[in-house]
Amino acid sequence: MEELPAAQAVFSWERPGGPQVGAEERAWARGLGAACARAGVRVRAQFVVHDRGVRVLAPDDYA
Repeated sequence: MEELPAAQAVFSWERPGGPQVGAEERAWARGLGAACARAGVRVRAQFVVHDRGVRVLAPDDYA
């Protein structure tokens, strides 16, 4: 974020399978969100890209 003129970050988690989000994915999303917050990086969104499409990971999904 310091090297680019970016205001926020978007992350996508790509993996095989359906749209359901498991405990491990929630932990990854929670950890990434927390690390970004500590670094002062605003996370606009996180997504799971799966075999049938894309699912938004809302903050409530990994809080």
